[in-house]
Amino acid sequence: MALCEVRPARAQDEAHGLQEIIVTAQRRAENLQEVPIAITAVGSEALQSSGISETNTLTQAVPAVQFSRSGASGLFFVRGVGTTNASIGDEGSNAFYVDGVYMPDLSSTVMQFNNIERIEVLKGPQGTLFGRNAFGGLIHVITREPGDHLEASGQVGYANYDTIQGQAYLGGPITDRISADIALTGYDQRDGWGRNVTLDRDIKKMRYWGARSKIVLRASDDVKFVLSGDYYDTDDNTAVGWSVDEDYLVVGGIRSIGSMDTASNDYSLTQLTNWGVSLTGEADLGFATLTSISSLRDSKNRSDFDVDATQVPYMRIAFTSGSRAYQQELRLASSDTEPLSWQIGAFYLRSEVFNRARFTGLALGGLTSGQYIDATLDTDSYAAFGEVTYALTSTTKLTGGVRYTKDQRRLGGGYAALANDVVGVLIPTDDKISYGKFTWRAAIRQELSDDVSVYASYNRGFKAGTYSLQNPQLPPVQPQYINAYEIGVKSELFDRALRLNASVFHYDITNYQVRSAAVGTIGTAALLNAASVKVDGLDVDFEAAPTDGLRIFGGFTWLDSRFHYFGPTDTLAGAPFIYPNPAICDATGTRAPGMTTGPQAGGFKTCFGDASGFQTPTAPDFSASLGASATIPLGEVQQLRVNMMGSYNSGFPFETDGVLKQDEYMLLNGSIEYRPTEKWGLEFWMKNISDTKYFQQKISTGLGATTARAARALMARRFDLPIDPAFLRNPKQAFSKKHLTVRTLACPISSTGGWRMAARRCLSADRPCAFERSVCRGARSGEIERLREIGDNILGMFDANGKPHSRFQYADTIAHFQRDARMGRGGRVARQRFRASEADRQFEDLQCVQEPERGGLASGDIEGEGRACAAALGGEDFGLPGTCGIERGIGHADNLRMILQECGRHGSVGIRALHAKAQRFQRPAQHPAAVRVQLGPDCAAQEANFAHECRRAERSACHEVGMPAHILGQGIERNVGAMCQGMLEHRAKKSIVAYQ
Repeated sequence: MALCEVRPARAQDEAHGLQEIIVTAQRRAENLQEVPIAITAVGSEALQSSGISETNTLTQAVPAVQFSRSGASGLFFVRGVGTTNASIGDEGSNAFYVDGVYMPDLSSTVMQFNNIERIEVLKGPQGTLFGRNAFGGLIHVITREPGDHLEASGQVGYANYDTIQGQAYLGGPITDRISADIALTGYDQRDGWGRNVTLDRDIKKMRYWGARSKIVLRASDDVKFVLSGDYYDTDDNTAVGWSVDEDYLVVGGIRSIGSMDTASNDYSLTQLTNWGVSLTGEADLGFATLTSISSLRDSKNRSDFDVDATQVPYMRIAFTSGSRAYQQELRLASSDTEPLSWQIGAFYLRSEVFNRARFTGLALGGLTSGQYIDATLDTDSYAAFGEVTYALTSTTKLTGGVRYTKDQRRLGGGYAALANDVVGVLIPTDDKISYGKFTWRAAIRQELSDDVSVYASYNRGFKAGTYSLQNPQLPPVQPQYINAYEIGVKSELFDRALRLNASVFHYDITNYQVRSAAVGTIGTAALLNAASVKVDGLDVDFEAAPTDGLRIFGGFTWLDSRFHYFGPTDTLAGAPFIYPNPAICDATGTRAPGMTTGPQAGGFKTCFGDASGFQTPTAPDFSASLGASATIPLGEVQQLRVNMMGSYNSGFPFETDGVLKQDEYMLLNGSIEYRPTEKWGLEFWMKNISDTKYFQQKISTGLGATTARAARALMARRFDLPIDPAFLRNPKQAFSKKHLTVRTLACPISSTGGWRMAARRCLSADRPCAFERSVCRGARSGEIERLREIGDNILGMFDANGKPHSRFQYADTIAHFQRDARMGRGGRVARQRFRASEADRQFEDLQCVQEPERGGLASGDIEGEGRACAAALGGEDFGLPGTCGIERGIGHADNLRMILQECGRHGSVGIRALHAKAQRFQRPAQHPAAVRVQLGPDCAAQEANFAHECRRAERSACHEVGMPAHILGQGIERNVGAMCQGMLEHRAKKSIVAYQ
């Protein structure tokens, strides 16, 4: 089957254009450009081509995000807002979600990517719909969902430092209502980036493996359940294999031996196990969709590390910590979105955390003497929320939302002296805190044209106070608050060849929570409240597709993030400042509260002063990224894919006084992939090509300063090992040298989000049939699954004699139609009823205006409530200008749903018979869809104003779709052989299906 484009010149340009990006930033599927929130969405292919395989490299694709490591924990900063506290029990200031499930433990943010559909980064407070600790923003990882077709793929790679890595994915249907998948990831770096010269061992290495699985049950047309589970196990030395800072001495005058090496007398290691299960249920109630998310998360961390990173046993910390969290969320979201859409919901979280730690060493009185901590922290959090969006006009929308959060936290356990490895009397630290606060959001969005819109928003955010389980004897920090103001513009220019989004913002933050290791007991950290922080910034993202096969993308973030006031208060002596010994504190409360009095002797003295105006931690003034991806054809099938990604960071302080800094740096990643076929590939990639020196963390204690440097230059070869689903269904046929290939493609066709499909067949009467499928880059996974079925159903609509089915003859066909038909741009149509008995009435609505001889047709009705875009697909000929079509049909009911979703965006649908007796039909004006489309044999009909009529039909209380029954077929798997023969005998002409 060959492609016939709607408008040849325009379609050629749009084939080079950008794909529509669908996000769930407002807890419903929407076009990224229509959401009044600053969002960056990175798809799976962009992640892989840019060398972004784990969370700590996500910053290279999203300049507004910074990521640092502290032990087992990962710390996200969004637009300069975050927390430097990585101790167990703290949840961070930027929420981290996976498939709608909140991850409260900071160790869960450190993950390798596999079976990822996309990652959404929401910038700015998300205190209404997401709420909990989405103080500065939110990172949401969305994984693939198994569909109706069997998929299998794999990768295996080998890199320097004797690193072996691999991924495998298998997913598909188990029954007609149940599908499942499993994704496996393994990473084993056996040689380290550095060396422990005291123990003669490699350091800076990691072993990781994980598994993730989903089971999807479609219990009925309106009810769906997704059961998910994951398990990860990590042995990691990269973030705790500390080295002495090269600029400062440790107590005793000990110098650094290099940023990659260490002289530590102990081998530092973090052993982390994470697992979780969740159940997501969705029920279509007609007027709204009810969503329930239930989950259980569990984490265990066993860590042992040398704090001073020297050959002298000054300080060692060995601890076991863990967390278990239960959460339940219920949401009810309206099906209608025009003119009013709404959501309400409730959220509950129960978190139980423990920390058992031993602090020992010469700095605490002896090798086996020091302090013992056995602390617990239980949290109960309750929230209720709601949000409403109303269309003031057809181009103006106003959004308002509010959330109430009640947090109750109880500290338990205590601390004791440790002498000769014997724990003394435990001093209890029982305490509790409780906070109840409102947060809210207001936004307005104005469309200036079809491709340009502007928005303004105000958000109020809140993060509860908490305790430090490293120093449970200290008082808790107070809640922190943020008022965020933002103005933005979103645009798609040059016929969708360029997507350019920008926003300016201002944040006012009070009681900003910061961590200081210099304040607490030596080797531990304390939590402090800075009085206030102000942030001003500019955020820009862009993506361009100037030619076919070339994509350019990037962005930048400019920040001015400063402590507005961080000096002495009634409860705080001031901001902590460190000075290399020998030092004195001679000006407490000022911007320079101390001074060094001689040559460095090792260690630091802490003074308290005024850090107002100082740059906040991990908030670079400027960060940017720029990448390009090119596909170079080497033949009919062979391709060469070249990808480059560069990023720049102006540098930032790690602590509040700005002494320990990350200097400015640039990173460059790249890959070259050769694909001899669509399914097999060989890739050579490099990370940090220039071997840039940069750090995951720098931290100070009274003993000195230690650092954890990030990875050096990495290079690897990777092989794609896909498994053909045809092989899994029929190995003998898959390996046959003689076979018929049917390929289904999904490509962009218009700036309004439409798609084009083409089914291509090779004509050979004596060959059996097999399958091959591929999809264009950037298509949404749900649509891809439905588009893949088009080829099956185009061919499956013929009977064994090569003629189209004429009626609903089989009950299973009707059931199949009923199960899969779902409509609605704003929501699903509930309580659908299919009445084949009214086929005659539907058929009579068709007026044959030429060649009255035709095959008998039957039609099914779909009726339901809610907002749907109705269309009529009746008769053998139905089309739009320049669109050729398949013989007598359109395909699967799911494809019809996609058509309906798009018709509100100036969509239209067309099919045309290509045989000699081409017929013309027109839909009468009195039909509920009110659409008139005429088609002549020469493919030159006049185009109706389809979008206008669809919008008018949307306002109807009940909508209807008439559809020829013969298009349904019985499925390619059962009759493909006979169908091929029948087509060749009766209709050996090429044809297509296309819609916009």
